Amino acid sequence: MPRCGLLLCCAYAALLISCSDPPAPTQAEIEQTFQAEPIGQGQPAASSNADLDVYIDGSQSMQGFTKNSETNFTRKVRQILDQSNSGLKTEVVKFSTKMEPIPDYKIQQIISPEFYKGLDTPLRTVLDGIASKSNRMALVISDMVQSDVNSDEVALSRSLTALTQKQLQIDLLAFRSAFNGDYYIESLPKIHGKQQTLELHRSESLPDAGRPFYVLAVAPDRGALERLKRLALRKMEAAKNFSPADSPISVQDLTYSPAAGKPVNWVVQSRSEPPHREDRKSVV
Repeated sequence: MPRCGLLLCCAYAALLISCSDPPAPTQAEIEQTFQAEPIGQGQPAASSNADLDVYIDGSQSMQGFTKNSETNFTRKVRQILDQSNSGLKTEVVKFSTKMEPIPDYKIQQIISPEFYKGLDTPLRTVLDGIASKSNRMALVISDMVQSDVNSDEVALSRSLTALTQKQLQIDLLAFRSAFNGDYYIESLPKIHGKQQTLELHRSESLPDAGRPFYVLAVAPDRGALERLKRLALRKMEAAKNFSPADSPISVQDLTYSPAAGKPVNWVVQSRSEPPHREDRKSVV
């Protein structure tokens, strides 16, 4: 056979093979199709040894958490800083009117009311800084109330979107703590240049009592996030935990229940079986 004819025959055979029915999938392959895979699970752990930045909201709206001698807020801050220093190279940054690194900090300094006298809570600036250093791990400790003369909720939303676009791993832990101080009402207009406040007193003696505060954890990949949880966030006992990087849907089991009185006449990728017939005997 000429060479060109042989090539045509091979091409024609390949076409017939490609047009034929594919083999039926196995039961395991069918069930795997319905299984939800967490977002980012397949990404390689590119920087699991990244250093840690701890951003602490130093605004006046946080001061009420520290006016009592010991609160859940001061305990959690102490716990995070103590645990993060064992195994992680940690840098503490106070954020409010300005970003202020604190290289030689002391725990008593950070849980003192004098630490929380800033005028603003520039969350957008903090998130933008975290996005620009996406190879590092970060923790943000704040009441998460945006207060910035140069920003609004739309700008904050854009900053959060920038974090997700970089495929960073994010975890949000929510806590409640005793609070004794001024609560700044950002939804009301300022009077004579000052934000309106409400004197707030909250106890933490009962479940779901106290004022909320949050710890936002950001890591470059899933391996780094797990390491951050294992070291800095160990035994934190958060009231709520939200992981936006996880899949919102997970299939735990597959069952099929046909309607009563109707025969089962289909099975995925297999032939239907004829209905069962009972043998009948003639009665003479």
